Amino acid sequence: MDVGCGRGYFCAAARRYFPYTAFDGLDATPLVEAAREAGRIEEAHRGLPEDPVTSLRLTGRYDVISLLGVRPRPGRLRAIRPILRDGGHLLVDARPDSPAALSALTAAGYRPVPPPRRHLPWQPLLARPVRVRAER
Repeated sequence: MDVGCGRGYFCAAARRYFPYTAFDGLDATPLVEAAREAGRIEEAHRGLPEDPVTSLRLTGRYDVISLLGVRPRPGRLRAIRPILRDGGHLLVDARPDSPAALSALTAAGYRPVPPPRRHLPWQPLLARPVRVRAER
């Protein structure tokens, strides 16, 4: 699912590389419905991850969530955690060496995944939620 998907152009581009993947979008504007009508996403969800109704409806549904073109604030990052399935990944539009992004991810309970060895001019930050063990 792409958070802040707008017209769904990222999902349409990603589908070229992952043709058998379902791409859904979440956006606070009516553009998300236009993205679905244009065939760029399969499911359109209108709202914000911080909204309890939206979060409850989407809990545990996604293996990968992209947060591109949106500043990764701790509150939003915490709100996204329940939407991710166990072992899921969050793709964040931030440089892997960005102290602000790393701080926000750590504060929200995520652990950055080391980038691949090859260096690209732009590389998103990949993170996984930290598992919390229940006390016995």
